[in-house]
Amino acid sequence: MREWSIFFAIVFVASVQIPCSSAPEGGATRSGRCHASPLDPAATHGVAHYGTGFAGVSTGFAGVASWYGKELHGHPTASGQPFDMTKLTAAHRTLPFGTKLLITHHRTGRSCVVTVNDRGPHVSRYCIDISQEAARKLGIYPGGAGHVSCEVVKDEAAISDRLVPSSPSM
Repeated sequence: MREWSIFFAIVFVASVQIPCSSAPEGGATRSGRCHASPLDPAATHGVAHYGTGFAGVSTGFAGVASWYGKELHGHPTASGQPFDMTKLTAAHRTLPFGTKLLITHHRTGRSCVVTVNDRGPHVSRYCIDISQEAARKLGIYPGGAGHVSCEVVKDEAAISDRLVPSSPSM
């Protein structure tokens, strides 16, 4: 009986996520977990949130994005819309449906605006799932995942100069 209680105690302790104060600024650690930016140390659901200071943008978060495509194309999303892998959409755990996000891939510097229309990701190391088209525009496709910054867009016109055109051959 004592062995079982020790086992459950270890499992419980291992499942608790302890914030990491040594994480890079607003970035993810080797484990891929999202961490808070020094601009605002409040983190929820493993996602770093920070104020941005950019016109047209309110708050943001950073971490690892994954993408999904053909396997779910046409299936209903959590919002009720059919998933379209050719549209610029995203799945987020808590943001309201219809929220616009400016996503920037750290390695390529490419950005695009996506609309949240689904819930996810369902893998804890990712902070957002994006459509195959968004992954292609950012330079993440055909790879599996990439480090990104996501910012809630208040005014799309104010950020148009921050969007980096992607090459159609990607």
